Amino acid sequence: MVLCIIDTNAAKYSPELLHQLVDVLAKCFEALQNDIMVEINTKKTFFLRGSAPCAYVQCRSVEPVSDENHLKFNEVLNHLIADGLAIHRSRVVIEFIVIERSNLAVFGSGDHVEVKNH
Repeated sequence: MVLCIIDTNAAKYSPELLHQLVDVLAKCFEALQNDIMVEINTKKTFFLRGSAPCAYVQCRSVEPVSDENHLKFNEVLNHLIADGLAIHRSRVVIEFIVIERSNLAVFGSGDHVEVKNH
């Protein structure tokens, strides 16, 4: 399971952004698209080196991103999010967070996420 949460003060975002993010995150985390959840929270209050719109992105997963994928997908995600929110690339901050399986339950069952071995 991959959770991508975007907090932004950008006025709007491209409708295609959600689907594009699911595709990229599935490749980045080597996960099924059905195991990706994306949330975009607009109208946030931020200050980052000035008043231009910015975005804080958290990509949370029980599986870490490989070193090889980290550099590659950081760049891809940065471009995609900046374009989708119509903000400058330097205004996007991305944080990859590894979470413990025991801290994530899905589908209301209380069952913990099972992770496939790659």
